[in-house]
Amino acid sequence: MIPWYRSVPPHPLFKEPRRLPSATSGVDFTANITAQYGHGRKIHNNREELVCFRVMALARKIAVKWEADDRAAAQDEINAYLGEPLDCPQGFYRKLIGHAELLMSRKAHENAIRAREDRVHLERLHYLKAALYTDPSLLVVEYLDQNRDHISDIAVGNIDKFRLLADRLREAEQWWSPIMTAWNELAANTSSREGIEEAMKVLNDSIRRLDSKLATRHGLTDQAQD
Repeated sequence: MIPWYRSVPPHPLFKEPRRLPSATSGVDFTANITAQYGHGRKIHNNREELVCFRVMALARKIAVKWEADDRAAAQDEINAYLGEPLDCPQGFYRKLIGHAELLMSRKAHENAIRAREDRVHLERLHYLKAALYTDPSLLVVEYLDQNRDHISDIAVGNIDKFRLLADRLREAEQWWSPIMTAWNELAANTSSREGIEEAMKVLNDSIRRLDSKLATRHGLTDQAQD
């Protein structure tokens, strides 16, 4: 009779590397994982599969916290937990320890680097946007910083253009952007022809009252009459 305390020596848990999600959208880790453990007092007909499930659950939980280009750090944390002997709460195995090697293809690594660069660029754009709305003169400073060799060529009138641009951008987002977003949703969600015609009539009437030349140039007067 095989004793209940028989130990399973270190061995690969999976025939092929398993995918682990990362915090970088669209880029996963792949992992080779080895483990060893002892049989617990309770019988389990699929003890190896249970071990695989528990190890993968732990590895996924940790891996998804890390950006894909932080592969080494993610591997270190996973192994920090797998290196501590774990006993099954239900008593099916004991002293489970493991080791994971995280892998990444060259293309996946390049995608991870690009994703981080895109994220940093987007964060910078959001910062510049907030700064621009707070103080339009910062846009001038940004421009001067990026064009140091042409500072003497910038006329005072150009600085006024920066201020005007900042004002227009702020007004567009504060007033027009929410209205147009709502208008697009209304157009997408309104299925009745009568509802669409009524909404178009209101919009056309508003444009004609505010700027008849604009309405004529875009043929809105004719559309309303039809």
